[in-house]
Amino acid sequence: MKRRIRRRNHAKAGPPTRQVRRPSPSTRAVRRIPPARRGPEVCRAVIGIGASAGGFDALRRLFSAARSDSGAAFVVVEHLDPVQKSLAAEVIGRYTPMPVVQVVSDMPVKANHVYVIPPGKYLSIGGGTLRLIAPVEPGGIRMPIDLFLRALAADSEERAVGIVLSGTGTDGTLGLKAIKVAGGMSIAQEPGTAQHDGMPGSAIAAGAVDQVLPPERMAEAVLTFLGHSYTRRADGPRAVERVSDHLNDVIAILRERARFDFRSYKTSTLERRIHRRMGGPAQPVEESKRRSRSRVAAVPEPRRD
Repeated sequence: MKRRIRRRNHAKAGPPTRQVRRPSPSTRAVRRIPPARRGPEVCRAVIGIGASAGGFDALRRLFSAARSDSGAAFVVVEHLDPVQKSLAAEVIGRYTPMPVVQVVSDMPVKANHVYVIPPGKYLSIGGGTLRLIAPVEPGGIRMPIDLFLRALAADSEERAVGIVLSGTGTDGTLGLKAIKVAGGMSIAQEPGTAQHDGMPGSAIAAGAVDQVLPPERMAEAVLTFLGHSYTRRADGPRAVERVSDHLNDVIAILRERARFDFRSYKTSTLERRIHRRMGGPAQPVEESKRRSRSRVAAVPEPRRD
């Protein structure tokens, strides 16, 4: 009888349980994060570079002087033969340690990478992703630099940088204008350093350029621009006081001293342009106002005859 009771109790108890060792909190935290997601590279800006005839020499000089850890992405748009294989990625890769790749459709931009347009395609950008577009008229006049720079201006706004290098024609002029209006930075190659000065000369004549530089000085100018608090507004609290808090003061100073009335201008446009012209990232608005008063005071009174 006792043996039967013991067997029944043993059946009810079930199989013995195993002790499962749980990982420590620090171990769990590491396992939850895939290795590819640790320390994502934040793309500080997208730099669109347009080049045509004589552009390879300018690209060589530009990338030989460019840092590989700037945090920016470079996109090279050239005038290419639509049926010939492009060696642009291979050639540029000789002068920079950054990865250089030919764009395929729907390719997200990454910091410290160089992207080049493939033959027979247009290139656009939206939401930080590069997209290829087939030309509507294969035999028509192509303006791939304008198309990309205008899309870049709409996508990146004040974080957009446009560069026009050696080439013939006017491609790139409208694109640099769009970037300048959006608050980004536009650069043209110094015509005396270009093998063909048509493209940079057109942009300069149209007033679409912020700086005119030889290729080897362009990367340094871009880094200076990216170091301004103006381009880091989305990265956290601003390093300077908000321009909007003093906008009325600035408008009043200009109206009183220089007889320029900006009250009808868009507030966003005025804020963006004042912030950009304030100087270094640590310069407060009050200091900028003081300097503006001293400069405007030197402007002669307008003649009233």
